[in-house]
Amino acid sequence: MLFSTVIDRLNQAAGLGRSRLFSQAVALAIIINLHNDIALIASLRPCSGFSVGNLITLPSLIVQREFDPTLRSVC
Repeated sequence: MLFSTVIDRLNQAAGLGRSRLFSQAVALAIIINLHNDIALIASLRPCSGFSVGNLITLPSLIVQREFDPTLRSVC
């Protein structure tokens, strides 16, 4: 939620790359440090949700910003 408040002010393509790198680094740190299977699954669910949310949302925002609205077709 914090990322969504500042993404309009940042370079969105770079922000998308940084957010993916950050979420993967957090997930890797969790995998290395946790040895309980249930705790591991429970702690990795937010990381995957964050990654999927950014993967679904941010590319469309980048397209809206980069391309002229008249070039996009209305279905």
